[in-house]
Amino acid sequence: MARRVAHPSVDDRKAKGLEARDHALPSGHTGWKPATDRPDPVDLLVEQETTREPDLVPVRHGRMMVSPFTFPRGAAKIMAADLAATPVAGLEAQLCGDAHLSNFGSFASPERRLLFDVDDFDETLPGPFEYDVKRMAASFTIAARNNGFSPADTRAATLESVRAYRAAMASFAQMGTMDIWYAHLDEDDLRTGIRNAVAGASGQEKADRREEKTAKAAEKRAEKRLGKAHTRDSHQALSKLCEVIDGKYQIVSQPPVVIPGRDLAATYGISAAGVIPQGQLMMQAASDIYLGWPKGLDVKRHYYWRQLRGMKGSAIVEAMVPLGLNYYAQICGWTLARAHARSGDPVAIAEYLGETDAFDKSITDFAQRYADQNEQDYGEFVDAVKSGRLEAHEGI
Repeated sequence: MARRVAHPSVDDRKAKGLEARDHALPSGHTGWKPATDRPDPVDLLVEQETTREPDLVPVRHGRMMVSPFTFPRGAAKIMAADLAATPVAGLEAQLCGDAHLSNFGSFASPERRLLFDVDDFDETLPGPFEYDVKRMAASFTIAARNNGFSPADTRAATLESVRAYRAAMASFAQMGTMDIWYAHLDEDDLRTGIRNAVAGASGQEKADRREEKTAKAAEKRAEKRLGKAHTRDSHQALSKLCEVIDGKYQIVSQPPVVIPGRDLAATYGISAAGVIPQGQLMMQAASDIYLGWPKGLDVKRHYYWRQLRGMKGSAIVEAMVPLGLNYYAQICGWTLARAHARSGDPVAIAEYLGETDAFDKSITDFAQRYADQNEQDYGEFVDAVKSGRLEAHEGI
């Protein structure tokens, strides 16, 4: 006898989304405060680093020391610990796990088409969709502050990232499963979006000559970044990272950051065996044909394996003006929603989010409060380095 699998109707899925509001109202993410028994952030980093490559830990610290903006890139564990105590609706999806705005970028599909997508999956796992959204929103607040934006412009960029997520999820809720899996942002979509954003800014009644000039400059920078991504391929990496020894190319040893495989094999016993990381395949519109996991001598430790610089490109967030960051917020919010819609239930999530901006404002409030906490954590981290508690190698 064939096994029957129950498939909930659209109405059932909508009802699940509405019922999720009993667990956490869309407006219920405001007023975040650190827990009274919150672990010391430096202790959390030290605990995590016991399993990291010791030679690279000081390099990581040096990069985190640059500013409150670079600090959270290496402090995902700290935020994860804080998010664990925040309200969730009970609607899960495959998470990026570190949906920081700098972990979005462009890369080539197997057909050599430039796509924009989530591009970091070290922490991918199933979990509450709100975790990724809060991580993304907080990173926009932190980035805007780092760029010297006014409080109004900072709030606008953060709000836009969440609004875009909610609007995109509502759109995906109307699509069939295959249409969601085919959805993507390619370079033509990006160029069109950039032109529209610039045209909209230039066409505003209050726009002065300076603002119009700034918008045009932002468009030129974005176009330049897209063009540069096409040159960042394996051939470019070959000329930069390799040298010819006895007529053969070899990766130049630059420890502790770059260690050739010939050295790793002798030191760590890495094998070529591996499987496909399911989380990344689930979330990305297209994935690298080399994507896999080689295993080391310790079978519990896996290593990320992929093509080097497959037309990879990333936004220079530190150089963005409000117009640019707002547009970037739109495409990051859309992209994260599409990634979640592929593994989660877009109908239930969209119904939970609703049609008003209550969720957008609530998450933006969280982001502002968390950005304040991030600045405090950064200060404690810098003090730990200066006191000798942590070692940091800057400029690498």
